[in-house]
Formats: sequence, structure tokens, C-alpha cells
Amino acid sequence: MTPTRADAAVTGVFVPAARPGVRAIGVGTEAIVVDEAVDGLHLLNAQATLVWACFDGRSTLAAIATDLADVLDVPFERVLLDVVAVTADLVDQGLVADGRAAPPAEPVAVAPPSMRVDGAGTPRALEEPPNP
Repeated sequence: MTPTRADAAVTGVFVPAARPGVRAIGVGTEAIVVDEAVDGLHLLNAQATLVWACFDGRSTLAAIATDLADVLDVPFERVLLDVVAVTADLVDQGLVADGRAAPPAEPVAVAPPSMRVDGAGTPRALEEPPNP
């Protein structure tokens, strides 16, 4: 079930974090958000891309709005309303969750031996399979 605004109160204390399997790819001043869980793509305009770039899973929307208001020289109240609106829309689309909630347990992927890092922390090159 996709969370909605009713499920997650998106206010100034909300801590936005991209859901597992969701990532953004910058395209100029905009971004494409890829949702691997449903093979979905979402286009973010320049303003939403700026807000998305501030999502670190630790900062509240109020803190993000404070920083953006300072940088953009725009009144905090106006920025907070816009940041909350953008975030609420992303929550409705199932792309963002509250970072204060415990993330669902995900299995840890283990790299195959040919891709593991050596003792010095240097990644090893993939070994070529023998040609028959």
C-alpha cells in the first residue's frame, strides 16, 4: 500500500528520505526519479529537484526551508509552504518516507568473490572467464 498524506503528516518536523529503490538522476536543472519497485519514472521540475537534493534522511523540512530561504533570500514561511507541498506530493507518489521511522529490513547483498575488495581496501578487477 502506498503511503498518503493521511498516513504520514508532512509538516515542518517531517524528515524526508527517499524510499528504498528510489533514486534521482539529474538532467540539467531537473531530475528524473526512478522507482525501481514499480519500474516508474517521475519528472521533477527545477524547484522540486532543489528540494529533493536537500533530502538527507536527517534534516527536518523546517531546517531545509530555513537553509533554502537563506540562500534564495525568500521569506521562510513561503519556502516552508512550498517545501511541504513538494514533499507531500512525493509522499503521495510513494517516493519519500519519514526518515524518523525505522527503515524496513533489507537483505545485505554480498559481492561475488571476483568483486570483493582486497585487504588494503582496493577493489579488485573482475576476472575474465576463460574462453572455451
